[in-house]
This record gives sequence, structure tokens and C-alpha cells, in this order.
Amino acid sequence: MVGAGIALLFATTGGRAVAQASSRLPAARAKDELDEAVDHGTEVLGSAVEHGHEFVEKGKESLRETGRQAQGICRGGKEGVQ
Repeated sequence: MVGAGIALLFATTGGRAVAQASSRLPAARAKDELDEAVDHGTEVLGSAVEHGHEFVEKGKESLRETGRQAQGICRGGKEGVQ
């Protein structure tokens, strides 16, 4: 620690400038982490939306197939009654 203090005293950049720069490091790190979290969240949301669309399309097709089967059963019932 003593060596670091001496190095700050003899550095070409003044101690105040070094202190200001080092005080910004946590903020810069937090910004980078926030940017990464936003990017990850965007990817996850995009994936969820894509899976949601696939789920809806499969549901629609399932309903169409069920409707076709119901029509076939109704036709068969009509023919049986006739």
C-alpha cells in the first residue's frame, strides 16, 4: 500500500485525477454489466416470443384437425341416420 501511495505521488497524472478515474471504474463496470443483462434479456425475450408463436401455430393446427375430425363424424352420423 505504501508503494502504491508513493507511485501515486510521483505519477505524471495527479492524485486527484487518479482518484476520479478510479471512482468511475465501478460505474463503468456496472454499465457494462447492465448492457450485458439487457442484451441477454433481449435474447431471452426473442426466444420466448418465437416459442410462443410456434405454440400458437401448433394449437391452431390442432384445432383445425379436430374440426376436420368432427365434420367427418357428423357426416358419418348423417349418413347413418339416412
